[in-house]
Amino acid sequence: MNFIRFAISLLANAIAILVGGFLTYLGAISLATTLGIYMFLNQESPDTGMTVNESLSRDASTMIDFTASLTPWLIMFGELGIGLLLLFFGIRGLVRRLAKGPPATDEGDAKTDAGRVGQAVF
Repeated sequence: MNFIRFAISLLANAIAILVGGFLTYLGAISLATTLGIYMFLNQESPDTGMTVNESLSRDASTMIDFTASLTPWLIMFGELGIGLLLLFFGIRGLVRRLAKGPPATDEGDAKTDAGRVGQAVF
């Protein structure tokens, strides 16, 4: 039973690291892409003296506005924030579990009446 508890703890932390890394990667790629497109569109074209965004649009209402909707920014920074949190807690949990070693025989056993009832219900 101790080995199973140890393996489940390591597996849960490894999954948190993988998911956190993936979300952090997605958020970072989204941020880099958005910043790259923004910098490209705001470059001034040497022939016309206008920015690329101005020269691509027919009038001021068709220009690409990066602040028009808040949803992509919330998704991007949400991915970054949640991904970094999962990475942090996953790595911290993995290091702590490996430093402690395999659990003792009585670790995780309920010692109070309320704990025994909760363990039985679970």
